[in-house]
Amino acid sequence: MQLLDDSGYAERDADGFSLWKDGSGETLSFIIEGTSQPGTPEEDSVLTIIKYYAEIGLKATYKGMERSLYTEHWSANTQDAVYWGGYRDLLPILTPSPWIGTELDRPWAGAFGRWKVDENDANGEPPPDGHFLWDIWAIWDKVSAEPDPATRDELFFQILDIWAEEIPIVGYLGQSPALIIMKNQMHNYIGGQPVNDGLEDEHFLNPQLLSWEDPENHM
Repeated sequence: MQLLDDSGYAERDADGFSLWKDGSGETLSFIIEGTSQPGTPEEDSVLTIIKYYAEIGLKATYKGMERSLYTEHWSANTQDAVYWGGYRDLLPILTPSPWIGTELDRPWAGAFGRWKVDENDANGEPPPDGHFLWDIWAIWDKVSAEPDPATRDELFFQILDIWAEEIPIVGYLGQSPALIIMKNQMHNYIGGQPVNDGLEDEHFLNPQLLSWEDPENHM
């Protein structure tokens, strides 16, 4: 709350929510969109986060919707905020889009990311001069051209340093547990591993160690 006050949002409405600092007298509020449906753990999570916001004077509401409508909204760059899982935290260099603002269904970069993907996108626009995205993109150009893995990793850590400073995405939860279905006769599947796109979720987890109790029936 002190950070809000120091940023010029100290004035509150009758319900204790911050007002816009433009003198309009309007309550600062925003809509969080996502595909999490009523009764799911994901919706419970975002509603809990909204309660946390309210405790410091930020007014937010959640609007869940079907995936195609969500896609329509991010394609038009009309979203205030979104609640969506992060990914590519393993092997991020293989798919850097979430880290450089070009993963458009996780639109933390908004119009800037759209412009980077396609400069002719009607809903895109370049970042202003001095914006940290220019630094991220310049570093990524070096990463993508660097043949040495160790040097490439060192460069990518510079992108993570910018993330630590700018916090383009606010993370609230760790990875949700995932159920993996196995046949009773299958052995040596290691639990506690990340389910991540970079590893094709559960499909590529230690397959060299898997064994059948009755291999003769699986030839």
